[in-house]
Amino acid sequence: MRTPRYTDRLVIRPFRLEDRAAASKLWAVTFHATLTEERLLWMALTPAQLEDLQQPPIGDRAVLLRDTGTLVGVVGLTYTNGPYSLLDVTPPVGTSLPWTLEIGLFWAVHPDHRGCGYATEAARSMIGLATDHVRVPRVIAHTEHHNTPSRGVMERLGMDIQSFHDVPHAPWFQIVGQLPTLQSPG
Repeated sequence: MRTPRYTDRLVIRPFRLEDRAAASKLWAVTFHATLTEERLLWMALTPAQLEDLQQPPIGDRAVLLRDTGTLVGVVGLTYTNGPYSLLDVTPPVGTSLPWTLEIGLFWAVHPDHRGCGYATEAARSMIGLATDHVRVPRVIAHTEHHNTPSRGVMERLGMDIQSFHDVPHAPWFQIVGQLPTLQSPG
C-alpha cells in the first residue's frame, strides 16, 4: 500500500524517514523502546517492496490526524504464529499441533491521543486493507488481561474474544480476538 488510506479523521500511510522525531517519541512512550534507524527504514520501505512483489500488505503504518498531520499512532498487519487453533471449537482436520499461522492486527496510540477512538478507526481501516488484498478467513489480535483499552478496541471491531490462562509456551496468549473476514456460502 503506497497510497494512504483515509478515514473520517485519520490518514494511514507507510512511515517516512522524516517521521523519525515523532515516531521516536511514539516508540518511547508506547513500547518503552528506542526506535532504531534500521527499524524506521524497514517500516518505510516494506509496504512498497511487498506491493511490488504482489505480497500481502504486512507491516507498520503511521496513523496521523487528517486535519493536522500529527502522528498519533501506529497500526499494522503481521504474520503471527501461535496456538490459535485453541480458538476453534473443532480444531482443523489433520492438525496435531495447536499452533497455526494467521494474519495479526496490531495498534498503538500515543497516550496524549488515547480515548478518542483512533485505534478502532485505524484498525478497521487495516482490516479493510487486508480483505481488499488477501482472502484471509479471519484476522487475529491479542493482548494481556490487564489491557482493557485494547480489549475495548477488539469489542468495537466486533471480534469474538476469548480469555486464556497459562497456555504452555505462549505466556502472551491471554486475551485473543478473532474477526471472521470471509462470508460463509449461503
